[in-house]
Amino acid sequence: RTSSIRVRALTEKTLGTQHPSYATVVSNLAALYQDEAEYDKAEKFWKESVTLRRKILGEDHPDFARSLYGLAGVYFATGKFPQAKESFGPVIRNYQNQIDHYFSSLSEKEKSSFYNRIKPVFETYQDFCIQTIALTKDNDLKEQLYDLQLSTKAILLNASNKVRTAILNSGDIELKELYKEWQESKENLVKFYAYSHEELERQHINIPDLETRANDLEKKLSARSASFGQQFNKQKLSWKDVQTALRPDEAAIEIIRVRKKFVPDSIYYAALIVLPGEKAPKIFIWPNGRKLEERGFKYYRNAIKFHLKDTLSYRHFWGPLSRELGIARTLFISCDGVFNKINFNCLQDPKTKTWILENYNVRLLSNTRELVEKAVVISSMPSASIFGYADFNLSNTTGVKREATTRYGFEGGDIPMLPATEKEVNLLQDVLKQKQWAVQTFTLKEASEENIKKINNPKILHIATHGFFLSDLDVKEELESEDNDYVQNPLFRSGILLAGAGAVHKPGDEDGTLTAYEAMNLALDHTDLVSLSACETGLGEVRNGEGVYGLQRSFLVAGARTVMMSLWQVDDAATQELMSNFYKRWMEGADKFKAFQETQKEMKQRYDLPFYWGAFILIGN
Repeated sequence: RTSSIRVRALTEKTLGTQHPSYATVVSNLAALYQDEAEYDKAEKFWKESVTLRRKILGEDHPDFARSLYGLAGVYFATGKFPQAKESFGPVIRNYQNQIDHYFSSLSEKEKSSFYNRIKPVFETYQDFCIQTIALTKDNDLKEQLYDLQLSTKAILLNASNKVRTAILNSGDIELKELYKEWQESKENLVKFYAYSHEELERQHINIPDLETRANDLEKKLSARSASFGQQFNKQKLSWKDVQTALRPDEAAIEIIRVRKKFVPDSIYYAALIVLPGEKAPKIFIWPNGRKLEERGFKYYRNAIKFHLKDTLSYRHFWGPLSRELGIARTLFISCDGVFNKINFNCLQDPKTKTWILENYNVRLLSNTRELVEKAVVISSMPSASIFGYADFNLSNTTGVKREATTRYGFEGGDIPMLPATEKEVNLLQDVLKQKQWAVQTFTLKEASEENIKKINNPKILHIATHGFFLSDLDVKEELESEDNDYVQNPLFRSGILLAGAGAVHKPGDEDGTLTAYEAMNLALDHTDLVSLSACETGLGEVRNGEGVYGLQRSFLVAGARTVMMSLWQVDDAATQELMSNFYKRWMEGADKFKAFQETQKEMKQRYDLPFYWGAFILIGN
């Protein structure tokens, strides 16, 4: 602290008090006092920093927002909630404007890096809002919190890389040049936003002119490329827009995982509930998030795995929430954290002995804004691509195995074939062909990575094979190496195995393993349903506010309207029955989600335990 005070004095002497570097030193000193809980001194220096940066940099500068956020944090810590609310407002608007201005021009990796820097601000604001609401019943904060979810939840779930690939592979030279010019303009804006007023004037840089130029380029790109236009035509939405989209017996629920700002390693969950006719969203809190994530989830998983009666999970994850739902029976739920790993339909009320499946129609979404956004029109062409009964080892008789196969749980030998998937593929093929669908079936060596990458927007993509997710424990040693992108990115550690996954390949050839990262670039913009008929295809790395980084995310990024996936090891016979009956109902004209729900209800009559009928979930529009 003493050295920081000396640096401040030295900076003031050499550069004066109106220099950006002096403002930075003052901010660092404020942050130091805040970390040491000396809030009076922290408040004094944050106020000085806010004044300096407003004058030197302007209120649109990211550093001004950082100082104001520091001041808001001090007010929050000292219980000055009205002052905290006044300071948090401009901070959140500033960061949302940053997202609007240049977030879309970043690569997937850059987006992740950028959002990880501003995400702690949003998390602190969430905690502030919920704690304030608990004390004051502030409806304004309920609305603002829900609106923040609409604009930021699953924000990284986008197809920017896919759009870029489509444009650069389009063969349209003028379009590609226009796209590159737009990228350069956005990259320059990102750089110039960090300049001070003095620097901008000295280099004769006019931010408004550059923003206008970038916007003009976006308009030209939107006019020439449908996929580019779809990425930017996202209107600002509020909770009232979601409420307007609901019918009288429906509810929209945003579940948030929240870190307590001033209690280390403390987690709680909140549900924001929008009901028709209400003046503001309702809020419900699960106070002990760690208990849900650890003991609660472990009990739930063990009950499923070992075929036990689950008498506790309903009370932990659902019971109290149900009392907030009124007459709503169709629930559109956007999950977070541990709730991504729970199938609500499999929870049974121990008192009434009824399942949620019987009382509610649960619809899972990445973000409840999907209720308002116009759905992509799916081609009416009834076509399906079916992959299953893959020859993982390509009838390998050489005795040479891929070393990587041990990672997927097949120690020291061939990847076992899945005979049950041959029957599943044939049943599905028959169901679709009876309805005059155009069906392409890929089995044995044809069920390959090369072929799945060639598919072009089938209405249904059905994949019956081995799925995998390599947890941090599976790749612990490799994770210690920061240079190993393969294991650092969870999208490389989740995927499906196809023909040849267990065989040795020449360098440069496809290896038979379709990772979630690769799946993002499949051509699925007009695909209604991707069915991942394999074990644990719904698993992945759960990231707060972003959902599951795994196959589910990737197929949605690739454009699929809905994804079916499993949360645990599935039973072959029960899976065949579920798939066959689901497709029959759907082909006979039932709504896709209704067909799925009715199929699970029917199976529940024969298999009381959810292990058999509840492994699969649907997510999407």
